[in-house]
Amino acid sequence: MADKEELGIRLKKLLVRLNLQEGKQLGTMVQIIQDLLFLSHTDHCVELFADQNVHVPLMLVLSSHFNNKVQQVGWSLLCRLMEICPNTLDSLTNPVDYDFIEVHKQILKVLSMYNKDSKMMMVGLRALALLLKSGEIVMQVLDEEEVDVFFLVLEAMRSFSDREEVQLQGCAALQLLLQTVSEDHLVEFIEKKDHELVLNALSRFMDSENVVLQVLRVLILLADPASNVEILMSKTIKCYSLTCQAMDMWLDSESIQEAGCCLLRNFTSESYYNMLVLNGVHKVAVKACVSYPENATVQIAALSCLSALVECIVQNEGLDKELTEEDEVERKVLVNKEATQAEEMLVWREACYTALERHAEDATVQEAACWALNSLLLHCKMSNHVELEGRPPLHTLIMAAMLLHSSSVGVFQATSCTLRTLIQRHSRMRALLLSLGIHFNIVDLMRKHASSSEVCESACKLLHTLFQGARASLDEGALVLGQILIALKAHNFIPEVQLEGLRASLVLLNPDRSLREYGNSVADPDTVGVSLRVLKNQCVLEGAHTVYLEALNRFISSKEIQECGLGVLSALADCSGAVDLMCQQGAIDTVLHTLQMFPQERDIHYWALSLLFHLISKKKLSRSVGPVLASVLVSSVRQHKEDTVMHLKGFQVVWKLLETCSNAAAWLQKEAFEKEIFQVLREKMAEQHRDPLQGMSCLCLSKMVADTEIMYMLLERACEDRDVDMAECLIKLGADINKKTKSDSLIYQVCDRGAPLALLELLVSAGVHEQQLRGALTVCVRRGEDHAVTLLLARLGLDHTNNALCLGSFRLGQIKAIWLSALLSECRTQSPTSNKNSKGQRLARQILSLQKRKGFLRVESRLQSDVSTSGYFTDEESDDSHISLDESLVFVFDDLESDGSDGPPHGLLLFNDSPEVGRKPAWRHSRRRRANSEGSHRETDASIPLHKRFNSHNTRGQGFSESLTPGALPLAIDKDPIRLLDLSGNELSNLSCLMDVSSLKRQIENLFRLDLSSNSLSEFPSVLCQSLRSITRLDLQGNQLQSLPGELLRLPALSALNVSRNCIGPLLLLDPNVRSPTLRQLNLSFNQITVFPFQLGQAMDKLEELSLEGYII
Repeated sequence: MADKEELGIRLKKLLVRLNLQEGKQLGTMVQIIQDLLFLSHTDHCVELFADQNVHVPLMLVLSSHFNNKVQQVGWSLLCRLMEICPNTLDSLTNPVDYDFIEVHKQILKVLSMYNKDSKMMMVGLRALALLLKSGEIVMQVLDEEEVDVFFLVLEAMRSFSDREEVQLQGCAALQLLLQTVSEDHLVEFIEKKDHELVLNALSRFMDSENVVLQVLRVLILLADPASNVEILMSKTIKCYSLTCQAMDMWLDSESIQEAGCCLLRNFTSESYYNMLVLNGVHKVAVKACVSYPENATVQIAALSCLSALVECIVQNEGLDKELTEEDEVERKVLVNKEATQAEEMLVWREACYTALERHAEDATVQEAACWALNSLLLHCKMSNHVELEGRPPLHTLIMAAMLLHSSSVGVFQATSCTLRTLIQRHSRMRALLLSLGIHFNIVDLMRKHASSSEVCESACKLLHTLFQGARASLDEGALVLGQILIALKAHNFIPEVQLEGLRASLVLLNPDRSLREYGNSVADPDTVGVSLRVLKNQCVLEGAHTVYLEALNRFISSKEIQECGLGVLSALADCSGAVDLMCQQGAIDTVLHTLQMFPQERDIHYWALSLLFHLISKKKLSRSVGPVLASVLVSSVRQHKEDTVMHLKGFQVVWKLLETCSNAAAWLQKEAFEKEIFQVLREKMAEQHRDPLQGMSCLCLSKMVADTEIMYMLLERACEDRDVDMAECLIKLGADINKKTKSDSLIYQVCDRGAPLALLELLVSAGVHEQQLRGALTVCVRRGEDHAVTLLLARLGLDHTNNALCLGSFRLGQIKAIWLSALLSECRTQSPTSNKNSKGQRLARQILSLQKRKGFLRVESRLQSDVSTSGYFTDEESDDSHISLDESLVFVFDDLESDGSDGPPHGLLLFNDSPEVGRKPAWRHSRRRRANSEGSHRETDASIPLHKRFNSHNTRGQGFSESLTPGALPLAIDKDPIRLLDLSGNELSNLSCLMDVSSLKRQIENLFRLDLSSNSLSEFPSVLCQSLRSITRLDLQGNQLQSLPGELLRLPALSALNVSRNCIGPLLLLDPNVRSPTLRQLNLSFNQITVFPFQLGQAMDKLEELSLEGYII
């Protein structure tokens, strides 16, 4: 080999000859260029060609000689010059006074002219790739309107798909072009299926490292748009599969591993995790990560892939477990797979450790490693000892990354998330991190990145996890809460920051003291209690409640923000002056709005009700807010009635509202809240243990029934719901069952709805007025409710004292035999004493006891109010009978445990202005009684039950159709059968009511008197006379009888018969064989008789008095 000087001389000679182009033959020109090309490959080429500007005469030759041989060797020399002389590309980009075509136009012209020549295309594409390293030339090429450079490159690759160099240089040129164009151009490239040429090159030349590398770099650019990823991941393309093959084949090529990992990371940016895992992408990535621990790019890309795919990897392992559960062979395979997976997890963890240690200065690597560790901790079953042997503890590496790269937002997000997961997976980690003072570091970083919402959000998340169940001292709490408030104010329009800030605030202001660590209580209750109160007061002084309220109002549609915000405000509500400030800022309106927005969210309602309990106590309710509040509260109680805790909390807030506001009872009554009270009391009455919900129900009911108008409305509601127990309770408390209203009477409404018979009996026995009973009787007759009719007739007409049944002047139009059969029954009954242990009466005693105790404590509570430091009960509109919740419940439970023997007297008149007690019996009718009736009708006590109950005690929901057989209605104890039966004035046209039931025959045989006057009878059935053997007085006045029935005269005991005002006549015909042995009085007045009945003397031997008024005989 010639020495450097000799080579320099040769170069100078060749350059002289190259400059003298005129007259030279093409062969000579080619030879000169070839000699120059030879010199460019010598050992001293860089020094030889430096500052020689060989490209200038060379470009003149190329621009003037378009012979393919000249072009081939000329462009080959130019490529070599650009490789060994860096300034060559700059000179070509910006030529100065050179008389040749611009280089970008010239290379495009060559590619166009020689597109069928493979050698020229190899050289041309190589030259293009080298030229495109200049950004200016790239833009010039892309801006060329006449020629499409992409078309030229792709056409060459398509035409010479079997030429490795063409594919290599084509991909190299595409890479430089694609990294400059817009995303739309990238999408268009895929849509035109030009990427298939690139993938074809990868498949054909998989054994070529350079081709594989260039193809992967092109694919990285193409996989940037999300829409392109979808196509590249399709089953027909399977780009991920080719990538994995290339990486497996070229594991020893760091460049290919780097490019492959970057490409796979682009694929994991979309939802193709399952497809990637099934094709082993994660295994390829881990191999690359482990093989090149010093390559930061490989670490970043591989760990990013791993972080995204871990969850899917675990899920696929679980799926395999389900599918192979019943197969013993496959189960063994599964065990092996689990062992393999555990080993893989160790490898992955070690790779993360290595990345954290070796690339401690690289923020991007630290971020990727932390995210990968977070995914492993989150989704994989890892042992409690997460640290690897001989390595630093994991938490120290993560904290070091956080502090070393404190300026990186991404690193802070990754490290804080990993620490949170580490705490959740390992119980002792919380105390360890707090002992290291990590919360102080977090606060410092929040201050440093005060303008970064991402940092504030991540910091609040970590603080929430750190203090969840952990103890914070007063100084620590004040420091952390102060910084959280600053973050909330600075990022008040970012919901993520607001949510996490509220969560962190909640665990600090409302710590869960039930959590334990290492078997010991997390915090001493006394110490924590004092510190917590001071911390809360300090927060209120700093206006924390205002910040929290603003978050609630601004993000009203966020369920999570509402839940946490209400919880925080509830925690602050017990601070001195906090409730006043909240009320001034519209806290009640905010809470009501939230409850209406989320009617079914249990946790939101829990915190909202807790807050309302405090807010209501301040008595800041406006007239317009009160009804809305009552409506929302009742809705909440109904929505969560199956949840015992929520149900009780709802009742507590309602009770507080009743205690606070004088109009609350009316608002609640409009919402039918008494139904909820009744339901609780019905369900809890049978339980023997103390139940707070039952106690609260009694308290609420005791406040509502203090108003007589509301108590009557409650009674109406109880009757409407067919609730006998509640109706009895309200009646015993003094509800006026005879209250005059614009609508129908209460008992009329009950009968019209067909309520339970027990309810009707309750109202009747309570002393309903006779006029209302008659109206109810009309309804029951119309509805055909035989049992109810019998009950009402018994109340109106039965006189056990005189053994009489007086049903006169009711104008019923009909009387059924079953009614009379039940009314005339001789069944003896149990003692008609009142059942003091019924549910209704027991409940009434409890409520009355509550009211009396409140009255007893009234003076004491006033005295206490003088020295009380609380301003909760100062509203002028409310009463002074405040009693604490705990005291009230104690009173209720005391009553629940009593046996009822010392209950209140029957005259429960405490809250009723006009009670109706000791009423006159309602069965007396207004018709004037004749002077010749036997005995006097005495009035009976209205409180004594009149007949047996015909159904079970719990009759709610049943109508009048309960079983009631004739004879079921009792008489008084030890009384004789009914002797007087008055059916007058009922418009009866026949007497089937006395004959249709067989049992009636025996019952009417005991009658002494029978009054059938003022009806429409045209005959008296002779068969009936057979049952009237004991009758002494019979009144048939005012009917339409045509003759005097002879069978009546044969009655053995009849002494008085009144048939006046009938249609007998003109002759009174009697059977000569008829004789009346006992008749003494006969009234035939005002009939149609024209001839004196002389035969009466023969038929009636003992007749003493005969009345014949109204005749002219």
